Amino acid sequence: MKAERDFKLVCTGGPYGDCCCSYAVELRGEWTVQEFVKAVLERNPCELGFFYIQRAGQKWYEAQVKIEYQYGNMKSTVPKKIARKKIKRVHSNGGWSLMDYWIET
Repeated sequence: MKAERDFKLVCTGGPYGDCCCSYAVELRGEWTVQEFVKAVLERNPCELGFFYIQRAGQKWYEAQVKIEYQYGNMKSTVPKKIARKKIKRVHSNGGWSLMDYWIET
């Protein structure tokens, strides 16, 4: 039987001057990039921001892919090769309805 998958955001800093906080994203179970992106869009349809997808150890500005999303919809698609990659770690930053996610593969 498959273990139930879920994720939660754990505040690691803030709120800062702009009312945003930093979060570690705790994943329950194994996730691919596409599965996580889909889960965020379904779970938080009132959010907007970016998904930054990068190899583990890269700096935030070295992201392989940057995808904007708004209100449950992505502005572009995740390339198939990257969409199938397993996630090693996710962290996020945001507040109110803005949330950016950094996904490490």
